[in-house]
Parts: sequence; C-alpha cells; structure tokens
Amino acid sequence: MYNNIKFQYIGPNFVGEKIAILNSHQSKYPVGNDKWIIKINEIVKESIENNNIILSSLELNTYEILIYLTKIYNGTQIIIIPYFKNQDTQKIIDYLVSQFLININKTGFLFFSINIDKKFHKIAWKIRDEIIIKEADIIYPISIRENGFLDTLLKNNYNKIIDNKYRINFTKPIYELEKPPKIEEIKEFNNWNYLTHWTSSLFAPYPNETLFDFYQSILNSKNIYSHNAFNTLINILKTKIIIANNKIIKGKYNVISFTENNPKETIKFMLWRNNRFRYNYEPYGIAINKDYLIKIGAKKVIYENNTNFNQLNEEEKPFFQYYGKDKRWQFENEWRYLGNLNIENIPKQNILILVKTEKEKKYIKENFNEYNVECLLK
Repeated sequence: MYNNIKFQYIGPNFVGEKIAILNSHQSKYPVGNDKWIIKINEIVKESIENNNIILSSLELNTYEILIYLTKIYNGTQIIIIPYFKNQDTQKIIDYLVSQFLININKTGFLFFSINIDKKFHKIAWKIRDEIIIKEADIIYPISIRENGFLDTLLKNNYNKIIDNKYRINFTKPIYELEKPPKIEEIKEFNNWNYLTHWTSSLFAPYPNETLFDFYQSILNSKNIYSHNAFNTLINILKTKIIIANNKIIKGKYNVISFTENNPKETIKFMLWRNNRFRYNYEPYGIAINKDYLIKIGAKKVIYENNTNFNQLNEEEKPFFQYYGKDKRWQFENEWRYLGNLNIENIPKQNILILVKTEKEKKYIKENFNEYNVECLLK
C-alpha cells in the first residue's frame, strides 16, 4: 500500500500512546445525543487524561469532531491529511489552525501524498483509514458497519490492541430530514408578487462560522440538528445577510437564487438530491417584493442548452441555467441576484418570512418582530 505514497510530518515529536477512534460513515446530520458522538466524547476525554495522542483527520464528521474535542479538552493530536497535486501543506495547516483554533504546540500534521487530482479525493479515504490503524497503538471501534470496510480492516489487524469497551451497534441516527409537506397541506397564496429565497439543511458551517463553531453547535444540540433549514433561516435573520454562492452555477458566478413561484407551486420542486444528500430546498424562506428586487438588480434566469452558454455576453452569463432533461428546471421560474444581499437595507414592508408551522411563526414573531411572517401549513 505504501510503495507510491510519500509522507511528511510537520510538528512536535510527542511521547505517548497513539489512539485511533473509528466509526463507519455516519449521518450527515448528527446531533449531540447520537450514541456515537456520546462515546467519542467519553473516549477523547479519557485518552487525554491518560496523556495519549489522538489520531484525527479531515472531510468526515467522524474524524473532524475528534479535532474539535481534542482542542476543547486541551489534548495532543496528530491529524492525518491527504494532500494532492499542487497543494501547499502550510496553507492546509494555516486553514486548520484558523478553523479549529488549534494549539500548534499540541498538534502534529502527518501528510501523505498520492499522485492524483483533488477532485478524486475520496480515493484517499481508505488509504487514510489504513494509515490511522497502522499508526495507532490502541484502537477503539465505536459504531462500525458489520462487514464494511473498517470492520474488514479491523479483522485483518489481529495483532493490534483493539479495545471494544465503547463499541455500540451501528444504529439509525436520531435526526432525519423531514419530507416536505404535500401540496394539499399548503395554504393558498393569491396575488403573489414576491421572489423567494428558500433555505435548506447544511452539513457545513454557515458563512459566518468556523468549523469549531459548527462542531460546537452539534455537541451542544440534543435531538434537533443545529444546521437544519429552519436554523439556516434564523442565521440569515441574525446576520441580516444572504450570502451568494457559486456551487452549481456555470461559470462559478456568486449569485443568490430566488423563485417567482408562490409557495404552493414551489412544494413540488422540493426534491431529494442524492448527489447532495439533502433536499434542494425546504419550506423555510425569505420572500422579497419582486418589484423591489428588480429595482436593485435581480434578473430572471436564462434557460438554455449548455452549448449556448458561450454565446451570451458577460452580463448575461451569471443568469444562465441549463434547462435540464425535458426542460424541467425552467418550471422553477428562477431569478438571481449577483453578489451578497444585505436584508437590513430592504424596507421591512417588502420582506415576508415563510416558515412551515404556527410554532415556528410564533418564534420568529418573538425574536424578529420587525418582519412580517406567514406559516405555510393550513
């Protein structure tokens, strides 16, 4: 396995037993009461009290939560990191220090390089798991899928010290995303003259957060995911800004997406996206008066075939959208605003907050009473 892999260690030389804490892939939407999180917390705390060294890594919540916990318990860790063509190891370290508030004197960074492009990064995950097991003095399996990759690795490493005292059965997560309401459950919204930015659940920090903040919110949650679609809406109301992004925008223009459809028409487009592990959006949003948004620069999306993108001028390109198979996406009636949008600058009578239930409506009224708010359910 290691013939074509180069290793580079950056950091202090630590003395102590190295601890691997292993979990199979868990939910994208973990909560503080998930058993695997409770067990991780217990092991990290105990290991640090025993002056052991935690082996952690990136890109999966089962590893990144170890970085967070080791930091808050003031422990020592070695972060195992794949790096790819044209990557700068120091930039990776600087990023981790800023995101997790890492104590550089108590953290080592073990880089391993494989000669592939970063877009194929998942190839490195299995290699990373093997390296962690090889480096560990003691292995604590927690929630492992029977006959999965980690289970097989553990069975093949019979000469390792494997402590099963924290091991639990692989179980369903406590929190699961709710299915959107049915069309017949939604109120009628007649004479609709708004463009709506709908929110969704995220399995990453909000733009105003660090990874430290993100994992802190997960550990402090109980049974409700901290970054669900409702809390995403709350974060926008707190920060008073909708952040543009370019993740699925051709040409990588930073835009904010809105739909012209009224809420009842929108429900049928709240679809599960397998490639994103979430619904494309959920029944929580900020509706802004259409005439006002047009006045400040919002434009209707241009639905076209991908081959026509380069025929557009530079001002039109941020508003291009492939119309999709059977031209289905054009029925979303999308509009876009280029760049971030500060909602504090918008007259409050031009904003309508949309939530699913009366309970959520009451919460908005009590905490953000400057806005009009409606619930979607009858």
